[in-house]
Amino acid sequence: MNCRTHVPAALAAFALVIGTMQSAAAAVIPKVSGVYAFMSWSLCEARFTTTTNNYRLANGNTAPAVTTVNPQSSGLLEVIVGTIAFPNTAASSGNATLRMVQIEGGSLQINSSQFPMRRVLRNQTGTFSLTETTFTFAGMSFDMTYGDFVNEVARPVYLVRIEDSNCLNAISATKR
Repeated sequence: MNCRTHVPAALAAFALVIGTMQSAAAAVIPKVSGVYAFMSWSLCEARFTTTTNNYRLANGNTAPAVTTVNPQSSGLLEVIVGTIAFPNTAASSGNATLRMVQIEGGSLQINSSQFPMRRVLRNQTGTFSLTETTFTFAGMSFDMTYGDFVNEVARPVYLVRIEDSNCLNAISATKR
């Protein structure tokens, strides 16, 4: 066997091992405990409409050109860092408290459609629950995956969700 046949065989074996590990991991409902540091990203679509008018070109022809840009939504860029405190005993549901610093602002600035960047301190308390593939906190549901476990507790947790028809949200959290 030469190198070209070893690489595909090795990748196939690796994929088989990973697939088996993921199937076994999917049967586990993860638990969390203590404090996790997290970073969150939110992106919301910016929208605008335009009006056009026909203008005469130098060659005598006419062509449409944009005359006005009308903001419909300035969108959102948001990054949050903070902590989420779960019960000290490993649990798949219970109460949790968020403490965070949020930087946010509009992703599109047109005319006076201003949503300037700002820094906001936020705290939130709510109930949480985990399934094999989801995390829910204070009524917000996320698709979830997680990394290694120590004593039944998922140490890194990764979340993503479609917040509404215009926004997405992703979170990466690691147990301290």
